[in-house]
Amino acid sequence: MIVINFEDFSFDELQDSKALHDYLLKKLVDGKMNYIFLDEIQNVKNYEKVVDSLFIRENVDLYLTGSNAYFLSGELATLLSGRYIELKMLPLSFKEFSAWHKKAESAGLVVGF
Repeated sequence: MIVINFEDFSFDELQDSKALHDYLLKKLVDGKMNYIFLDEIQNVKNYEKVVDSLFIRENVDLYLTGSNAYFLSGELATLLSGRYIELKMLPLSFKEFSAWHKKAESAGLVVGF
């Protein structure tokens, strides 16, 4: 599993599409499914080329997230040529968050806020 959050300055050098592509190819494990999560991918210039290149690999399951208007626009559908499934998500309501937090706390997963 490969997880990169492009809001984390630690990954700043990977905001170049070629550098990101090379980094991901080096991390792939042959003969196994590789799950790749790229958060705030819109921070990478020409990220569509990286996505298209990874999409053709049978051992890659790719997840992209973003939060700006461009990422959520119809332009993305054109750039990725229909090779995606869009899941629109809304944040939890306070009631939903509280219910989750109570369950997590009782299971010993979360302590305090």
